[in-house]
Amino acid sequence: MSGADVVRRYILAWETQDFEAMDECLADDFQVVGPAPQPLNKRWVVADTKARWAAFPDWKFNMRIIEERGNVVEAVSRVTATHLGTLVAPVPGMPPILPTGKAIVQPEERTFFTLRGDKIIEMRVDPVPGGGYPGILKQIGVEMPPSY
Repeated sequence: MSGADVVRRYILAWETQDFEAMDECLADDFQVVGPAPQPLNKRWVVADTKARWAAFPDWKFNMRIIEERGNVVEAVSRVTATHLGTLVAPVPGMPPILPTGKAIVQPEERTFFTLRGDKIIEMRVDPVPGGGYPGILKQIGVEMPPSY
């Protein structure tokens, strides 16, 4: 399986809420770098994913693979989703956010996935204005907690 295939499998598992398949794609030492002030570990990502699934059941990354170079896969995505459930995000200081019914469309974000064998070890997101949690919250009419 190519690195691009692993990334596609991970994204499909995320979008279809297949936790087992998603977990199989991520190394135990997996981390996300870029959207938060510090790297986020696999445990945080799992908690965040479950929170987003509950709040945005129609979440889509709309991702396309740009290039695969060695063990790095470059992709671009533009998240779309509808806030239909309560968001209980693993973000310090953020209270639960009741459903607003609002649709979100995130700006296009470039992401680099680094693999070790058939496992993703790092997801590096190039932060963009209006992206990440700050962008999601703004679109549903909620302030980002100062602790973020």
